[in-house]
Amino acid sequence: MAGRRAGLKRPALLVRNGVIWQLLAGNRVASSVAMTCADPIRVTSVQDAARLLAPTFEGAARERLAILYLGADRVVLGLSETRLGPEAAIELPMRPIIADARRLRAASMILAHNHPSGDPEPSAVDVAVTAAFRDAAAVFGIRIEDHLVFAGGHLRSFRSLGLL
Repeated sequence: MAGRRAGLKRPALLVRNGVIWQLLAGNRVASSVAMTCADPIRVTSVQDAARLLAPTFEGAARERLAILYLGADRVVLGLSETRLGPEAAIELPMRPIIADARRLRAASMILAHNHPSGDPEPSAVDVAVTAAFRDAAAVFGIRIEDHLVFAGGHLRSFRSLGLL
């Protein structure tokens, strides 16, 4: 579902934290690919990932999902942002996310989403979906480095909680 087949429109540019991202805005999934950056951005900690991803969730009234695609050297290759439906109908669009990771030749990914309820604790559904996503990505040799949950000014890391 990547590229024109997914109904993606003309690219737009977004500057976030000094990085220029090329946005390909679609109906349900918006893919972003890093275009240029003065210095490569490395993500070596939860704090690094949180700094890059937190603006995606600020003021979001609905659940959103963001993915950082990382190279083997932990340099950010791209960013994908997706708006999710109502809590009862949350779907993780695995196929397009993994397709983007393969296209970018990502060695790993960091998943992140918000809980508009304000409770940052991962739900049972979050844990189950993350495990399924980890297994699906592993088929292609892609590692899920972490899954971060942003809520109420707090952050939870699946890796730090022992869930990954």
